[in-house]
Amino acid sequence: MARKLIISIYILFLTAISGIAQDVNFMMYSNTSLNVNPAIISSSDDFKVGANYRNKSYINNVNAQSAYLMLSRPLYKNNNRYGGFGFSVLSDKSGDVQQLTCEGITGAYAHEVQLTSWSRLSLGLQVAYFMKRIDTRQFSTGSQWVDGIGYDPAAGNGEEFESLTTGNFTLSSGLFWYIPNDDRTIKFYLGFAMYNLTKPKYSFFGAEQTEPFKYVANAGYEVYRKGRFSIMPQVLYYNSYYQHNLTVGSKWSYQFNVVQGNWLFSSGSIDLITDYQINEGVAVGVQVNQPGFSFGIGYGFADNFANNYTPEKGIVEISLTVKKSLFREPAKRTVVSDADYQKGKPRDFVFNKLGTTDDKKVVEKDEVKDIRKDIKRESDKEIKFKLEKDFRFGFNDAELNDEAKVYINDIVILLSENEMLNIEIIGHTDNVGTRAANQKISERRAEVVKNYLIERGIDVSRIKTRGMADKQPLFENDTRENRSKNRRVEFVIYY
Repeated sequence: MARKLIISIYILFLTAISGIAQDVNFMMYSNTSLNVNPAIISSSDDFKVGANYRNKSYINNVNAQSAYLMLSRPLYKNNNRYGGFGFSVLSDKSGDVQQLTCEGITGAYAHEVQLTSWSRLSLGLQVAYFMKRIDTRQFSTGSQWVDGIGYDPAAGNGEEFESLTTGNFTLSSGLFWYIPNDDRTIKFYLGFAMYNLTKPKYSFFGAEQTEPFKYVANAGYEVYRKGRFSIMPQVLYYNSYYQHNLTVGSKWSYQFNVVQGNWLFSSGSIDLITDYQINEGVAVGVQVNQPGFSFGIGYGFADNFANNYTPEKGIVEISLTVKKSLFREPAKRTVVSDADYQKGKPRDFVFNKLGTTDDKKVVEKDEVKDIRKDIKRESDKEIKFKLEKDFRFGFNDAELNDEAKVYINDIVILLSENEMLNIEIIGHTDNVGTRAANQKISERRAEVVKNYLIERGIDVSRIKTRGMADKQPLFENDTRENRSKNRRVEFVIYY
């Protein structure tokens, strides 16, 4: 009986380990990129620490539990991202009492280049150490049946070993080509990776097993983006232990604004992730993204084509990431006064470098340094100037377009380099609608700019907001064009 048990354990292990050793088994794999393609870690501006937990449940109380912890950090030179490094820990346990275990630690580096004017290419290299173990302490054998007593779990099971462990190093590599959006998110990506390049060998019961190559390919394309909504179909393929696995799905994203944000919850996005794995089942997940963290939860439904030997019941997955963007807008120029931006009359200027309406002047990076010195030199005097910007708000709209963000980024640079300065943001509307409704809209416009400044690192204590409704029009509200110009935001920067 002992010999039969050992053989059955060995067969079970070889079967199960093919399902848990480095396989792409997480639905929300943005946090598990080293498990998909080591080159991906250089494609994000976020320094992040993420954790994923997944429980795949079968009948007969058999479970496969996977826990994954990953740290990744982008690398910059002169504010240009050229690569990234990552570190991960994986733990997979399966069986009715977790008799089979695969644990590993991984380190990776990716180097990125600007392939064309509109696309980037990253090459990643990864080294890992994986350990596999069989634990028989929870197995029952005939040796534990005692005459006159029956089954005694405290009795030894008669086996000569309690656990077997083997481990080895492995090397992997990957390529990741992608096209970024204007906001530095990814519009299109195509990746390919090969794992187990060194073909590590594992030995149990005197028999040696060679880990075969594992191929992974993934792609995604943002087919739709309008306003706050976008759709990105995705496909993931991997060949592991000579089995083909294909997952097709999509990510549906919606950007939302929170007017009265706080340290825990502010403007961000929510993703709906849908996947179908051929011959496995359907998985659905929801992920909420905030500037400093993201949280997701998903569930998988097995279909009629699931494992014929151990039918699958379902999958539960939880994901949590803490992150911080390391990208800083390049300080190429700070627009302080320009005919396209400043429509109102400036007031209380302290020094001419900041310009006037007639100057139509653009302050370059070197001049910003001179301005910073002048501000420090004049810090005992009152500093106040007004900038007015028509962000082309739509009617009843308080959403920032790309042009608005570029302009506000220049103000971020000015505030970041001069920490003694504060800002008051004043929202305005046209005269269409009731005064009460216009008041709310003007306040919303000021708040959305405030939230954007906070996201870019400006302390909330330096920001004030106010809504003026339609009380201070720059132009007569007699044409569509003039009403559009009155739907604006005014900035008062002061010491």
